[in-house]
Amino acid sequence: MGVRVRRKVKGGPWWVFVAHRGRRTSKQVGVRKAALDLAKTLEAELAKQDFRLPSADIPTFARVAEAWLARYPLLRSLRQTSVENHERFLRAHLLPFFGSTPVSDITSRLVEDFIAAKRSPGGSVRFTHRPLSPASLRVGLKTLRAILQRAVLDDYLSRNPVTDLGRLLPRKAEDAGVDPFTGEELRAILMAAERLDPGFATLLRLWVQSGLRAGEVLGLQERDLDMLHGTVTVRRTWTRGRLGPTKTGHVRTVSILHPVCEATAAWHPGATPETRSLLARVRARRVQSIEPQSAAQRGTRRNPGATRHRPVERDDKAKTRGRKSSRTP
Repeated sequence: MGVRVRRKVKGGPWWVFVAHRGRRTSKQVGVRKAALDLAKTLEAELAKQDFRLPSADIPTFARVAEAWLARYPLLRSLRQTSVENHERFLRAHLLPFFGSTPVSDITSRLVEDFIAAKRSPGGSVRFTHRPLSPASLRVGLKTLRAILQRAVLDDYLSRNPVTDLGRLLPRKAEDAGVDPFTGEELRAILMAAERLDPGFATLLRLWVQSGLRAGEVLGLQERDLDMLHGTVTVRRTWTRGRLGPTKTGHVRTVSILHPVCEATAAWHPGATPETRSLLARVRARRVQSIEPQSAAQRGTRRNPGATRHRPVERDDKAKTRGRKSSRTP
């Protein structure tokens, strides 16, 4: 980092040369006094943390973001779901707001404007009249921070403008309170599901009594069930049309007999007959892999033990038994 004043050729005009963070630039000033005054001003600016040299090829935020999206998963051990979450927030929220802005022009104030816009009515893309939820915004700002950190490493920014806004980021305490179903509401839901589809009602009761995540329930397979103890082993999740590991990456065993639907003081697994009835339901409807199968595939599925040959009719069998061998003893 430095500023120098000199002539390029003897007797020629005076120039100011600046080297800063791996970049160099120069400007012809003319007389020596004007060049020294400009050098003094530039030295004062260089002492500031947010100083950056102008460049003719400053990329837009969109260009930096696309390069980051292609490279970032290769440098981190990210699950496919995490990569998709980054890309969704980028395309739905970040690119419409920052896309055409030169990345060097993104400041903490501009990031504040983005947060304010997202927390205002209309900030959500799915629900056009609602603000973006604090949880979604909190996760999305991690994407923005990572993209702008790439710009810092490429010397387009001297510091990450998101880092200075830690206290302004929405906190979990600001999230809307959880409003769980009451036992009465759950019983009404299960009764309605029973009228529509008993199999679906069994799935809902297992979900309710186990407290599993939605993807974990859909990822259960028959071998995960322990009918003797009324538990399931959670090994995988079904998310966005594919099987994958659980959110925590751990395998755990969970009871499916918690009496959350019944009004009972004995709150332990299997405390009521209604709770234990799930085991009989599951035995009747053996839980299979959740991988989808079309009706056409189900209709053409064959029993591996079946034969394509025409079965021998009983009369033919009788004829065969009565037929003498053509060989003579």
